[in-house]
Amino acid sequence: MNAYSNYLKHELENASSEEIMLKLMEGAALRLGMAHSCWQNNEKIRAREFRCRALEIITYLDNTLDMESAPSEIGENLDGLYAYMISEINEATRKEDFERLLPVKEIMQDIYTGFKDAVQEEKKQKSGAAKNSDYTYSTGKEQRSGLTIQG
Repeated sequence: MNAYSNYLKHELENASSEEIMLKLMEGAALRLGMAHSCWQNNEKIRAREFRCRALEIITYLDNTLDMESAPSEIGENLDGLYAYMISEINEATRKEDFERLLPVKEIMQDIYTGFKDAVQEEKKQKSGAAKNSDYTYSTGKEQRSGLTIQG
């Protein structure tokens, strides 16, 4: 295994589920764009490979969508968007119409941006909640933020 593969393996092992989802969404959008670009540059085989990989990622995102945890409207909307994107990619495959991939790419980029913003907002709220929950004891014990250490 080369150094880059080791780095990627380490990154995935230490990434949160949110970070993995963001990487998948970003990867799908990137591959859709690459498929379109390769097709325009007459690199038909590479274009098909990128399209296929994007379809695999979006299908995975759809199959792993946690409808129990997500608010019902958000989960239903994502499920509908994933179904639409899968349908469009399949139609693009059937007709060899790589122009159909551009709206799918835009939708994936919008989902990525919205999810990224939501993750950042949640991190802000958690860090704010942690700051608000800091407390100290004044009972002769060493004082630390949120912890009491016997001295």
